[in-house]
Order: sequence, then C-alpha cells, then structure tokens
Amino acid sequence: MGILLELGEPLGNIARVVGLLALLAAIPALLQGGRLRNPGPMQWLVLAFFLWFCSTYFWTIEPLETVARLRGYFQELMIVWLVWSLPKTPAICANCCG
Repeated sequence: MGILLELGEPLGNIARVVGLLALLAAIPALLQGGRLRNPGPMQWLVLAFFLWFCSTYFWTIEPLETVARLRGYFQELMIVWLVWSLPKTPAICANCCG
C-alpha cells in the first residue's frame, strides 16, 4: 500500500494542491498569450459531464458526499481545459489529445 499524502482540510490530498498550483501557473501564461482557444468537442463533452454531475446534487441521497466529489470533477475539467489551452497551435495538442 502506498503512502497517502493527505494534507487535511481545507487543502485535501497532494493531487488537489498540485492541480491548484498548475491552475495558478497557467492563468498568467494564458493571459500573457493574449487569446484563448475555442473549445473543441472534447472540452464540450467534459463540460456536459461536469454539469450533469452538478445536477445530481438535487436528487442525491448524500448531498455532502456529492459536493465533495464535485471538487475532484472540477479539477479534472480544469486539467482538460489546460491541456487544450496551453499549446501554441492545434497541431501540438492533436499529438496528445487525438
């Protein structure tokens, strides 16, 4: 069994901290570039899934557990968006995103 790097509330585990640091580093890079790429089909699909997961809050048996999961889903949405937005050309992203 591996070591779990749990930092406690409100930080959570190390993956959440690294994800937030990646977002903090990416925002200035995107602002410096001066433009954002238009979302592709994958980004729209991931956003649709995230909105579906958000809507499950209204009929869940465990609302607090659902909200806790939504933080992780948002982090995955953020990573998909960063991988799409940061490359300079679509050809670079096509190599990693298909």
